[in-house]
Amino acid sequence: MTKGPRINFITRSLAPSLCALSLCACEQLSTEVTKEFKAPSGTGSAQKTEPVIIYAGMTVAPLTSEITKTSAVLHFSDATDAAKINIYCRKMAEGTEVQEDYGLIDTLLPTAISYVFDGANHEGLIQASQYMCKANAVSESGKLDANTVSITFETHGIVSEGFRNISLVRALGPIEGSDVVDPTNLDLDSSTSKVAEVRIIWVPFQAAGVNGSTQFKVVRVPKGAPIDLSSIRGNCTSATSSAACNVLGCSALFGAGPHQCQDLQVAPLRAYDYFITAKRASPSTSYEPLPSVNPDLYRVSVTIPPANMVLLHRDSVNYEMCSIAGAASYSSIDPKRHNSCAFGGNFGLPISTGPDKGALNLGYGTAKVYDLGYSMFIDRFEAACNWTHSDQGGQCGAAMTPGNCFGANPPGSTVGINGNVFYDTRYGKCFLKVGGFWTPASVPMDPSTPNFDKLYTIAPGNYLAASDRRVRPPLVHIGKTQANSVCQSQPVGTFGKKRLLRRREFVAAAAWPLRNEPNYQSSDGLLKIQPEDGLGDPNDRPCNDWRASKLAKIGTGYNFNTGSFNAVAQDMARSHVTSLFQNAGFGDYTDNSNPAIRDANQRLVNAGTLINTGNAWNPMTTAYSTALSIGSKWSASCTSRYGAQDLIGNVLEYNMDEMQNNMGKVSSIDYGADLTGFNSAAQKLTEDMRAANPLLYPLIYFNN
Repeated sequence: MTKGPRINFITRSLAPSLCALSLCACEQLSTEVTKEFKAPSGTGSAQKTEPVIIYAGMTVAPLTSEITKTSAVLHFSDATDAAKINIYCRKMAEGTEVQEDYGLIDTLLPTAISYVFDGANHEGLIQASQYMCKANAVSESGKLDANTVSITFETHGIVSEGFRNISLVRALGPIEGSDVVDPTNLDLDSSTSKVAEVRIIWVPFQAAGVNGSTQFKVVRVPKGAPIDLSSIRGNCTSATSSAACNVLGCSALFGAGPHQCQDLQVAPLRAYDYFITAKRASPSTSYEPLPSVNPDLYRVSVTIPPANMVLLHRDSVNYEMCSIAGAASYSSIDPKRHNSCAFGGNFGLPISTGPDKGALNLGYGTAKVYDLGYSMFIDRFEAACNWTHSDQGGQCGAAMTPGNCFGANPPGSTVGINGNVFYDTRYGKCFLKVGGFWTPASVPMDPSTPNFDKLYTIAPGNYLAASDRRVRPPLVHIGKTQANSVCQSQPVGTFGKKRLLRRREFVAAAAWPLRNEPNYQSSDGLLKIQPEDGLGDPNDRPCNDWRASKLAKIGTGYNFNTGSFNAVAQDMARSHVTSLFQNAGFGDYTDNSNPAIRDANQRLVNAGTLINTGNAWNPMTTAYSTALSIGSKWSASCTSRYGAQDLIGNVLEYNMDEMQNNMGKVSSIDYGADLTGFNSAAQKLTEDMRAANPLLYPLIYFNN
């Protein structure tokens, strides 16, 4: 009897060149295995002819539940016709790394059908890394079967396990003035950001092993570009950078969060993707790459608004609305579906993105869900009458000579030229000169009317010396259809025409900041800036409710500027919150206890209503209320979580939606704004609750 060759089993061994895989181990000899062969009759010793081994190999990837940060369960077929099964794996290269070859991970009995790849029998896997593995059957002589089948999987990481989406994206376009002399001295509060910026807040990470020493950083790329961490060479120092870069000031974020990052190196109408990544634990100290499974889930895409606009971000809106509707734990929010949530009411989903857009299909089927459905740009300030200054072509002096186009009476035909815009400081009306005649903004005009786009602006004016101030008053005395036409007269790049907000959009846009967000207000803070309570102090920069009770609190130490329209200052250090420029108002102003207010009140006669309701309001001859010019410092605290000012208070805003006899109807100017079936009479209980405690209903209590 002759013995066959001894088979040396190599377990947990790698070629020296593969040690970079951190999977190396020493070569070991297994228990000796022998097998006898009998020579055929009539011959001497002969080698056995081995049959060809047919082996399926590793055809099924591990289940998600079988993968952790440092382990995975591998599955493969048994190989009863073979002597053993070899398991080979390699870590996939990240970015510009050189791809390594397969390494032998372990050798198993031919009956094995699974294998736990973890730190119990070698150094284990690296978190947030991709691996490719395969299994080969080995004959008694050491030949491998011919199968080349492999599977890939990705170990879990802090990002893939713990990411819960963002709670806020606040993107602001730069503030640019309207016909300004000094762009650095706009009529704004000193705290108001004037540059383009993005601020992102991520929901705290929920992953095992995250503690106070876990480090995160934020990476930026142009929208849709590969996020290759190995290609990063420095910080984002330019808005036009085409390479991946670290966002300045956002590379040393520790703990679970919430993490907040501000990016000032951005430009209007440019789109960026942001990715927050965590530093790996030992043995690797590199950062986790973008997960390969559903990678878009982890990209926060932000398009920077144009000048004087802000971004109403879909996921941010959903997070705020669903947190109000869903309870303190926010457990109903689905971070993988834009922070949407189950919603028992109606109108939770949009019909379309605009009146000229097709119907949306967001993939929810018949489920009742709240989802804003899209992101959009909205004006940062209320629309204003864009009156023409003399050095910008205003010919409103006598006999059409150069002069500023404003006055205490409607303009006569002998002043102004075609394209000039005039503001009537007595009644707060705005006029456009067309074909030699002054046409009030309240008269419907076709958007194709020459110079129609000059009628309104969302750009604040200058805060200059009293003799040359150029603040901009809200555009009022205008019907809904005309208001929408005015919006459409100024398209935004390739994004198309503007339009009025729908109610669901307005409610979302007017939300107060949440905790940990910029300009967050406690309950006491909301009381100070919220209208309707009469408690606000002008120094709190509250929402404007036109009440004399607030204006009177300025005290006798501040006097009105009694000069011309342009000379009236808004800065309280120089005069008073109220100005002739802002005198067209409505409400009841009867507090004459302050001499300065009383004296000014007597000079400002016949101040009328700010909005055309279809009914004539009686002008008040000795009492008035006031609306602030757009961007006013005196309502700077009245800013939503998205950066829009005066969505609450100041003047009323139109929405696209329509109601008739307490019942919602399809809008005449936007089929997508559909309140069909909404019964306002059925909301009486809610109205009573709202009146009793407006703090609980800040979004719908005010003037939309």
